[in-house]
Amino acid sequence: MSDLNVGLFRYAELLLLYAEAKIEANQIDASVAEAINKIRRRAKMPEIPSNLSQSEMRKALRYERKVELAADGLRWYDLRRWGIANDVMNGTLYLNRDAKGWKKNVLTGFDENYTPKYNHAEATKYFGVQNVVFKVNKDEYWPIPSAEISVLPNVKQNPGY
Repeated sequence: MSDLNVGLFRYAELLLLYAEAKIEANQIDASVAEAINKIRRRAKMPEIPSNLSQSEMRKALRYERKVELAADGLRWYDLRRWGIANDVMNGTLYLNRDAKGWKKNVLTGFDENYTPKYNHAEATKYFGVQNVVFKVNKDEYWPIPSAEISVLPNVKQNPGY
């Protein structure tokens, strides 16, 4: 028992899930842009037009989920659900843990998934780097604890573990 308010589900995520479902079902109507624009208006960001194609609307939604839900721990699930984890999670990770200032030429742009693209030679002057590898048919899943497998003999371990 407590008087504290506990956030169980954010309204912004509900709006974005609604928009994603409509986009993926190719049932895009004005309500899809309106769901995204409710979030953008609250953040005082420009609205997206309601006449976007399915691929344009998908791109807008993915950007909105990335920035709106950045600290909610949902990105990993989004990348796997969209089937783009292998593209986004492979390569060099640039880490600015010390919050150092950096020059504009470090960042060269963004890809279609809004993943930043860096000028490697410039970025290494400012950031630490780490190479990451996403293993297809393994990293989509978590291992099942051996204690669970021992009590449920029909359960098989996920691939790669």
